Amino acid sequence: MIKEKRPSVLTVEDDDAIRALIGGVLSAECDMQSARNGETALKMAVEIQPDLILLDVGLPDMEGFEVCRRIKANSMIAEIPVIFLTSRTSSTDEVDGLEAGGIDYITKPINPTILRARVRNHLELKRSRDALTRMARLDGLTGVANRRTFDDLLLREWRRQARQKFRQVFRMQKLREGVAARTEIRVADA
Repeated sequence: MIKEKRPSVLTVEDDDAIRALIGGVLSAECDMQSARNGETALKMAVEIQPDLILLDVGLPDMEGFEVCRRIKANSMIAEIPVIFLTSRTSSTDEVDGLEAGGIDYITKPINPTILRARVRNHLELKRSRDALTRMARLDGLTGVANRRTFDDLLLREWRRQARQKFRQVFRMQKLREGVAARTEIRVADA
Protein backbone atom coordinates (compact mmCIF):
# COMPACT_ATOMS: atom_id res chain seq x y z
CA MET A 1 0.00 0.00 0.00
CA ILE A 2 1.45 3.37 -1.09
CA LYS A 3 1.16 6.05 1.53
CA GLU A 4 0.54 9.50 0.06
CA LYS A 5 2.53 12.41 1.43
CA ARG A 6 0.57 14.90 3.44
CA PRO A 7 -0.13 18.11 1.55
CA SER A 8 1.70 21.22 2.73
CA VAL A 9 0.02 24.58 3.17
CA LEU A 10 1.75 27.93 3.61
CA THR A 11 -0.37 30.45 5.55
CA VAL A 12 0.59 34.09 5.04
CA GLU A 13 -1.14 36.06 7.77
CA ASP A 14 0.12 38.77 10.12
CA ASP A 15 -2.57 38.17 12.79
CA ASP A 16 -1.43 35.51 15.29
CA ALA A 17 -4.99 34.56 16.29
CA ILE A 18 -6.09 33.95 12.71
CA ARG A 19 -2.91 31.96 11.97
CA ALA A 20 -3.62 29.81 15.03
CA LEU A 21 -7.23 29.30 13.93
CA ILE A 22 -6.17 28.22 10.44
CA GLY A 23 -3.54 25.89 11.88
CA GLY A 24 -6.10 24.36 14.21
CA VAL A 25 -8.56 23.76 11.39
CA LEU A 26 -6.08 22.30 8.88
CA SER A 27 -3.22 20.73 10.85
CA ALA A 28 -4.95 17.34 11.14
CA GLU A 29 -4.85 16.96 7.35
CA CYS A 30 -1.94 19.17 6.24
CA ASP A 31 1.62 20.08 7.16
CA MET A 32 1.37 23.75 8.05
CA GLN A 33 3.97 26.49 7.58
CA SER A 34 3.40 30.19 8.17
CA ALA A 35 4.78 33.59 7.30
CA ARG A 36 3.88 37.01 8.71
CA ASN A 37 4.68 39.13 5.64
CA GLY A 38 4.95 39.02 1.87
CA GLU A 39 8.75 38.95 1.50
CA THR A 40 9.10 36.04 3.91
CA ALA A 41 6.25 34.25 2.14
CA LEU A 42 7.94 34.58 -1.25
CA LYS A 43 11.20 33.15 0.11
CA MET A 44 9.41 30.31 1.92
CA ALA A 45 7.34 29.45 -1.14
CA VAL A 46 10.52 28.91 -3.18
CA GLU A 47 12.21 26.94 -0.37
CA ILE A 48 9.39 24.62 0.69
CA GLN A 49 7.27 24.47 -2.50
CA PRO A 50 3.93 24.14 -0.65
CA ASP A 51 0.92 22.50 -2.29
CA LEU A 52 -1.28 25.50 -1.47
CA ILE A 53 -0.89 29.07 -0.18
CA LEU A 54 -3.47 30.81 2.02
CA LEU A 55 -2.75 34.52 1.59
CA ASP A 56 -4.07 37.50 3.53
CA VAL A 57 -4.62 40.60 1.41
CA GLY A 58 -3.60 43.15 4.06
CA LEU A 59 0.01 42.42 4.97
CA PRO A 60 2.42 44.81 6.70
CA ASP A 61 5.00 45.04 3.90
CA MET A 62 2.94 44.66 0.70
CA GLU A 63 -0.56 43.83 -0.45
CA GLY A 64 -1.42 40.17 -0.86
CA PHE A 65 -2.42 40.87 -4.47
CA GLU A 66 1.19 41.91 -5.19
CA VAL A 67 2.54 38.83 -3.41
CA CYS A 68 0.30 36.67 -5.60
CA ARG A 69 1.45 38.45 -8.77
CA ARG A 70 5.08 37.80 -7.80
CA ILE A 71 4.31 34.14 -7.10
CA LYS A 72 2.69 33.75 -10.50
CA ALA A 73 5.62 35.55 -12.19
CA ASN A 74 8.18 33.13 -10.69
CA SER A 75 8.31 29.95 -12.78
CA MET A 76 9.54 27.95 -9.78
CA ILE A 77 6.34 28.57 -7.80
CA ALA A 78 3.80 29.81 -10.36
CA GLU A 79 1.80 26.57 -10.29
CA ILE A 80 1.09 26.76 -6.55
CA PRO A 81 -2.59 27.60 -6.03
CA VAL A 82 -3.31 30.71 -3.93
CA ILE A 83 -6.46 31.23 -1.88
CA PHE A 84 -7.00 34.75 -0.56
CA LEU A 85 -8.21 35.19 3.04
CA THR A 86 -9.41 38.71 3.74
CA SER A 87 -11.86 40.95 5.52
CA ARG A 88 -12.35 42.88 2.27
CA THR A 89 -15.79 41.93 1.03
CA SER A 90 -16.29 44.08 -2.07
CA SER A 91 -16.66 42.38 -5.42
CA THR A 92 -13.94 44.69 -6.79
CA ASP A 93 -11.43 43.27 -4.30
CA GLU A 94 -12.50 39.74 -5.15
CA VAL A 95 -12.01 40.43 -8.87
CA ASP A 96 -8.60 41.98 -8.13
CA GLY A 97 -7.59 38.83 -6.24
CA LEU A 98 -8.73 36.49 -8.98
CA GLU A 99 -7.07 38.62 -11.67
CA ALA A 100 -3.82 38.62 -9.65
CA GLY A 101 -3.80 34.83 -9.97
CA GLY A 102 -5.75 33.60 -6.95
CA ILE A 103 -7.98 30.57 -7.37
CA ASP A 104 -10.40 31.37 -4.55
CA TYR A 105 -11.37 34.17 -2.17
CA ILE A 106 -12.52 33.51 1.39
CA THR A 107 -13.78 36.38 3.52
CA LYS A 108 -13.22 36.81 7.24
CA PRO A 109 -14.46 35.93 9.75
CA ILE A 110 -13.35 32.48 8.69
CA ASN A 111 -15.89 29.68 8.81
CA PRO A 112 -13.78 26.59 9.69
CA THR A 113 -16.04 24.18 7.77
CA ILE A 114 -15.90 26.27 4.59
CA LEU A 115 -12.13 26.78 4.92
CA ARG A 116 -11.51 23.04 5.36
CA ALA A 117 -13.79 22.13 2.41
CA ARG A 118 -12.27 24.66 0.02
CA VAL A 119 -8.70 23.75 0.95
CA ARG A 120 -9.52 20.05 0.52
CA ASN A 121 -11.08 20.69 -2.91
CA HIS A 122 -8.20 22.80 -4.17
CA LEU A 123 -5.62 20.32 -2.88
CA GLU A 124 -7.43 17.52 -4.72
CA LEU A 125 -7.49 19.60 -7.92
CA LYS A 126 -3.75 20.26 -7.55
CA ARG A 127 -3.05 16.57 -6.97
CA SER A 128 -4.96 15.72 -10.15
CA ARG A 129 -3.23 18.45 -12.16
CA ASP A 130 0.19 17.28 -10.93
CA ALA A 131 -0.64 13.70 -11.93
CA LEU A 132 -1.67 14.82 -15.42
CA THR A 133 1.52 16.87 -15.75
CA ARG A 134 3.64 13.85 -14.76
CA MET A 135 1.81 11.68 -17.30
CA ALA A 136 2.30 14.29 -20.03
CA ARG A 137 6.04 14.58 -19.33
CA LEU A 138 7.01 10.92 -19.07
CA ASP A 139 6.82 8.14 -21.61
CA GLY A 140 4.19 5.72 -20.31
CA LEU A 141 6.12 2.62 -21.32
CA THR A 142 9.69 3.50 -20.35
CA GLY A 143 9.15 6.17 -17.69
CA VAL A 144 11.82 8.28 -19.43
CA ALA A 145 11.33 12.04 -19.79
CA ASN A 146 9.86 12.98 -23.15
CA ARG A 147 10.49 15.83 -25.59
CA ARG A 148 8.19 18.25 -23.72
CA THR A 149 10.26 17.79 -20.57
CA PHE A 150 13.48 18.30 -22.53
CA ASP A 151 12.12 21.51 -24.10
CA ASP A 152 11.02 22.88 -20.71
CA LEU A 153 14.37 22.08 -19.10
CA LEU A 154 16.23 23.63 -22.03
CA LEU A 155 14.17 26.83 -21.78
CA ARG A 156 14.64 27.03 -18.00
CA GLU A 157 18.41 26.54 -18.32
CA TRP A 158 18.58 29.06 -21.17
CA ARG A 159 16.84 31.67 -18.99
CA ARG A 160 19.07 30.88 -16.02
CA GLN A 161 22.21 31.32 -18.14
CA ALA A 162 20.84 34.56 -19.60
CA ARG A 163 20.22 35.94 -16.09
CA GLN A 164 23.72 34.90 -15.04
CA LYS A 165 25.27 36.55 -18.12
CA PHE A 166 23.22 39.71 -17.49
CA ARG A 167 24.53 39.87 -13.92
CA GLN A 168 28.12 39.52 -15.16
CA VAL A 169 27.66 42.27 -17.75
CA PHE A 170 25.96 44.48 -15.16
CA ARG A 171 28.84 43.98 -12.69
CA MET A 172 31.41 44.79 -15.42
CA GLN A 173 29.47 47.94 -16.33
CA LYS A 174 29.41 49.05 -12.67
CA LEU A 175 33.14 48.32 -12.40
CA ARG A 176 33.86 50.40 -15.52
CA GLU A 177 31.74 53.26 -14.21
CA GLY A 178 33.62 53.15 -10.89
CA VAL A 179 37.01 53.18 -12.63
CA ALA A 180 35.90 56.03 -14.92
CA ALA A 181 34.63 58.05 -11.95
CA ARG A 182 37.91 57.59 -10.06
CA THR A 183 39.89 58.58 -13.17
CA GLU A 184 37.78 61.75 -13.54
CA ILE A 185 38.38 62.64 -9.88
CA ARG A 186 42.15 62.19 -10.29
CA VAL A 187 42.20 64.27 -13.47
CA ALA A 188 40.17 67.01 -11.76
CA ASP A 189 42.52 66.99 -8.74
CA ALA A 190 45.65 67.33 -10.94
